[in-house]
Amino acid sequence: YGNVILTPNWVPYTYNLRYNGNGGQTSSGAIQYTQTGFTYSDENVASQTMDPNEFTRPGYAFAGWAKSEGGEAVYADKENPNKSPYTDFVPTSNNQTFDVYAVWTGNEYDIVYNANMSGVNNPATDHYTTGSTTQVTFPTISAFGWTFDGWTVVSVNSNATNGYSYGGWTVGNTYTSSTTGRFGDVVFEAQWNLVTYTISYENLLDGTMPEEAIEEYTIN
Repeated sequence: YGNVILTPNWVPYTYNLRYNGNGGQTSSGAIQYTQTGFTYSDENVASQTMDPNEFTRPGYAFAGWAKSEGGEAVYADKENPNKSPYTDFVPTSNNQTFDVYAVWTGNEYDIVYNANMSGVNNPATDHYTTGSTTQVTFPTISAFGWTFDGWTVVSVNSNATNGYSYGGWTVGNTYTSSTTGRFGDVVFEAQWNLVTYTISYENLLDGTMPEEAIEEYTIN
């Protein structure tokens, strides 16, 4: 008998991380997946690392994980979630789940123009970034005897994957501006229409036009 000193034994809570695609999908089409079994610690535990990112998003590159849907990346791929100052994931109950969100940056792509006309120089290559609010204004070119009729897509590298329907450039379609919602390197070819010129005959001195007289012509 006598005094007894009791020392508390603290057992850390476990927690889970739920990864959100935030516009991306896994190869199976999932927009979320969960990693379980993290143990809270106020020091770096090297054995605890985040799962590799499984999401892809056409036109974008993965830039890390944020703690909110519109937040900045604060965790890199496969990083340890228990890092100084150890305040990001502090569970208040056992087996609590925290959400992290994929952060994406738009890829830069080329727009190549083919004038498709002898004697007309190809315009300089343009560049655009997926998701950018800055739009490309397509060039206008000219050739004697022809009217320019816009740019038609003849080649595109879209890299559409993981269950996405391709919503970017469509081969065979003609565009005049805007890259909104599109991605991939693209080659445009100029479309042309022949100009028809009219020949007027004057001062015929009461004569008549011969049947074979040309009244219209093109330079082609």
